[in-house]
Amino acid sequence: MRDIQLLEPDFRESATRLLAHCEKRGFILRPFFTQRDVYEQAKLWRQSRPWPQIETAISDMTLGGASWLAGVLESVGPQSGKWATNALPGQSWHQHGEALDCFVLNQETNGAIWDSKHEGYRVYAKEAVTLGLDAGYYWQRRDAVHVQKEAGRVMDRYSWVELDELMKSRFGKEEERAVKVDTQLKAGYPEVRKEVEKLVNNPKSKFNSLLMQLLDMLFQFRA
Repeated sequence: MRDIQLLEPDFRESATRLLAHCEKRGFILRPFFTQRDVYEQAKLWRQSRPWPQIETAISDMTLGGASWLAGVLESVGPQSGKWATNALPGQSWHQHGEALDCFVLNQETNGAIWDSKHEGYRVYAKEAVTLGLDAGYYWQRRDAVHVQKEAGRVMDRYSWVELDELMKSRFGKEEERAVKVDTQLKAGYPEVRKEVEKLVNNPKSKFNSLLMQLLDMLFQFRA
């Protein structure tokens, strides 16, 4: 999510000052990730890793007392793409509202500048450090877009058990809502099918047959 209001209050204040300082120096930074939920984090972590490594992580998390987070990692399914993160779900400061990812705005084209060597990222990092924040620009594996409230790992603050409880309390309700909506859709399917049938003038037409097949496939897939 891009909404800076989702950040933890103290960090939100620092982030707001950071963007203002950068703009005074001639660079506009645009947030593209503030708070990131555990499901998105799980997808990013899985997208560059083979199943044996994923399976091991799920097992380790479960044994460590984070069975809910292990379930999140398993539930997002296969992903593809380049390496994006080493942080498992819950281990990123984005899940805690204490991290911010911004891109430098090209003020001529109104597009994003992703070149980490661009002067705007150096200024962004320098201003962040001045405000007492930790800037990924200076990490061994540079992450120029990333700024977080403090240096260090999430696991230096929480155990797996504590992290599991915290993340479930923060994001578990989203899962419950999704399940509820899915259940309601499945329960209402017969009525939906009847309404679609009414909207088609000729029930025996080829179009209607195809429409019904697609509708059936949709709900079979959701099941």
